[in-house]
Amino acid sequence: MFYRFLRVVVRWALHVYFRRVSVDGIERVPLDKPLIIACNHPNSFLEAVILACFLPRPLHFLVRGDVFKNPRFRWFFRMTNQVPIYRFRDGFSNLRNNAKTFEYCYKTLQEGKAILIFAEGSTEMVKRLRPLQKGAARIAMGAMSYDPNIDLQIVPIGVNFSDPTQYRSHVSIKAGQPLSMKEYFGAFQDDEPGTLQVITDDLTRVMKPCVINIPEHIRESEVDPLFSILRFEDKGFKGPFAVQNASLFQKEWSLANRLGDMSPQFFDYLLEKLSVLERLMPRLHFRRPVTVLHKAGWGVVFYSFMLTPIYYLSMVFLGLPWGIAHLVATKKVKQVEFYAPVRLGAAMLLTILWWVVIWVIAGLWLPFGWYWGWALTPIFLFIRIYGRDHYLIRRPGIQMQWMNSKRRKKIRNHYDQLYSDVVKLANKESFNGQHFNENH
Repeated sequence: MFYRFLRVVVRWALHVYFRRVSVDGIERVPLDKPLIIACNHPNSFLEAVILACFLPRPLHFLVRGDVFKNPRFRWFFRMTNQVPIYRFRDGFSNLRNNAKTFEYCYKTLQEGKAILIFAEGSTEMVKRLRPLQKGAARIAMGAMSYDPNIDLQIVPIGVNFSDPTQYRSHVSIKAGQPLSMKEYFGAFQDDEPGTLQVITDDLTRVMKPCVINIPEHIRESEVDPLFSILRFEDKGFKGPFAVQNASLFQKEWSLANRLGDMSPQFFDYLLEKLSVLERLMPRLHFRRPVTVLHKAGWGVVFYSFMLTPIYYLSMVFLGLPWGIAHLVATKKVKQVEFYAPVRLGAAMLLTILWWVVIWVIAGLWLPFGWYWGWALTPIFLFIRIYGRDHYLIRRPGIQMQWMNSKRRKKIRNHYDQLYSDVVKLANKESFNGQHFNENH
């Protein structure tokens, strides 16, 4: 019951924090079979939260054992299906406790339930699949040894963030081709180490198409703006939440692969185009979720200015809890991988408390204050969410509206050329080199 209640509340919080969550391949997650979900791990426990909200069945989680040290929170871990898994760094005495965890996993799978495992074994905020550990294979073969009759599968899932530290950013969930453990169990009985390696290699193979893989030799900060420009095609999305859509993920996945294949000269050309745009519009902020570099028109400018007071009023209504959450995450979090979940969790808790305070004050001091408080809460939340989207998408165009025509034309030409090249790369089209040749 608590798990289901928390799932609803957290899904609402994700609705606010992320502009869009795209889900693809969810039909590959069986509803009636024992299941190990092998996921990448770029952002501490945020992937677990997202998958718990968007996969169609309850999950059980293997969590770092050190978070169980505080006994005050053990009830929460138990109510949310979390069990500890200990590492060498946690000490040899703690490692012996893993036997209980494995026994729990085997019984859970025997009951036909699903377990989530972070197959990389550690968290690191990078946009690529890191080498997988053998933990998923060991638990799978252990469960098969415990009960050879279960129809156990491992389903690879990739959780891909545009930038989890940015409010109103994007998430793509991609489920891959399941691996049936019955096909490996016979070989495992004859060669345990070799079979574990084969399962891990096969899992890597089916998991790679689920994760956006920017080559390790490329600095992600340099090419992130290219992915932001590619999301221009998503500018009309009214979301802001979950959609069954594979197209954008597939384009970003293709673009990442093409970055590793292209010549150094063309790669430098793309970075040079970005550098020109950043010099012409130094406040553009290409890290934003969607970048649209086109003249907005005076109608949009007037409409935006009319909305500005209402938007700032919504910020007053919500700014205090969200501002405190941002401050807490900024000051207290040492690893960037923990920033987003701490900020999201703090904002969710503080917002609920803040709303209760407002409702009480309104009820005590204003005529029909309770009704006003309840009515204005969803209205201001709606304005805050969609007002932010309006700002992110249209701000560059409004900024261009005030420029002289020559500079505006130059910016638009550079942007259109770069956008055309990025889309061709993402769509795997042959690049004719026209813009590249003209400038080199």
